[in-house]
Amino acid sequence: MDQSKFGRRQFMVYAGLATAAAAATACGGTTAPTAAPPEASTAVPEATNVPTAAPEATTVAGGGKYGEAPQLAEMVAAGDLPPVEERLPKEPLVIPVVEEIGQYGGVWHRVAVGPGDASLIASRMSYESFFRFPANSAEPYLNLMKAYEQNEDATEFTFYLREGMRWSDGSPFTADDFMFRFEDGLLNEELSPTFPSWLRDPGQLEPCVWEKVDDYTFKMKFQSSYGLLPHLLTSYY
Repeated sequence: MDQSKFGRRQFMVYAGLATAAAAATACGGTTAPTAAPPEASTAVPEATNVPTAAPEATTVAGGGKYGEAPQLAEMVAAGDLPPVEERLPKEPLVIPVVEEIGQYGGVWHRVAVGPGDASLIASRMSYESFFRFPANSAEPYLNLMKAYEQNEDATEFTFYLREGMRWSDGSPFTADDFMFRFEDGLLNEELSPTFPSWLRDPGQLEPCVWEKVDDYTFKMKFQSSYGLLPHLLTSYY
């Protein structure tokens, strides 16, 4: 599915956290890549308690050839879209072929029959979460994140984004987008009169704390142990 239609407005509406059709994870933006962000450390500490990559999903380094929908290939040939290698993150998530490579179809026309259809589109077809469950419902694997760490008592979580993801308008998708969601969205009582209960400190009344580390790294901190957080982050909320 072309996720390029999922932009900032939907991020504020549907994403409790990572949502956001980080468009370029698969389908790419509609503008040429912008200049690289300020130089940041690329050294990622060895992550602990990283969700196990199921056989259906493996993370590989960028490079090589990637396929794309015929409609997108036509846009590349016409000069309206950068090559797929330039639209993907540096370390994209690649789903290995199980039986055969799927065949691209046409345009999927879905009829909206009520207000609830909007949330169904977000929850089933267009959201991008921190982690995802594989088809066999085994341990979740990394999706928007290339790695994560948690401290010994599960009160502090550090998330490392896949560098190079973009919004549908071609803008970089970075830790600033998560901080915007938290500081200007979730903590804004006019937009969010009730702070999400699942992001409150377990057993406490206070919200958790988010902290930016660098352009592609941020932390979530709780006063009490929250070992189930990684599994909750497989949701689109």
